[in-house]
Amino acid sequence: MGYIPNAHDDRIAWYEERIDVIKASPATFGVTAAMCTSADNDIKDARIAYDAAQAARNKAKDATVTQTAALRDMNRTGGDLVRAIRTFADNQPTLAQRDAIYAACSMTPPAPAAPVGPPAMPASVAADPNANGTVTIKWKATGNNGAVYIVFRKLAGNNTFQQVGLVSTKKFVDATVPAGTTSCQYQVQAIRHNQTSNASQPVSVQFGAGGASGFSGSVGLAA
Repeated sequence: MGYIPNAHDDRIAWYEERIDVIKASPATFGVTAAMCTSADNDIKDARIAYDAAQAARNKAKDATVTQTAALRDMNRTGGDLVRAIRTFADNQPTLAQRDAIYAACSMTPPAPAAPVGPPAMPASVAADPNANGTVTIKWKATGNNGAVYIVFRKLAGNNTFQQVGLVSTKKFVDATVPAGTTSCQYQVQAIRHNQTSNASQPVSVQFGAGGASGFSGSVGLAA
């Protein structure tokens, strides 16, 4: 029966176009009147059922479009409402007043922020002398978001490190090395929210003859 269309609508139409001719003269086609009547009834039932299903499908599509639009509008205005309530509650002078507002509208207050531990100790510190007598200090520090760094220096002959810089990057140029300095050491320490890391291992800089001032490049660098 490959000549009969496969699509439901096309198949129903195919039978509808032929049933009246066959019903008018069953014997011409080698069938009985009873067969024609039965087929005619089933074709009509199929048309009614198909059209009803198509109408229901179209109605469902329309309902889905309406639902999508309604949910979108609800999410927008509802989200604005919730954000406004949270902002109002979070700006109350006390936690008790804040939590009372959350409780009144059955909303869960935000959990306290997890305490942030001390920053990591700066590592891989390197100090490179420059030709103009300055020293560039660089280091690495993973996971130290929000930290700043204190750079300490100890000149040859001194017993203690002194702060020479405070930066938010992982690089510092020391432009205050005293003229004639033959060597010095640097340490770097991270600080965040009043919590400090351990100071890094000291790194040494050896200047050439004549000291830091007018340095021409004859240096040694040792950690």
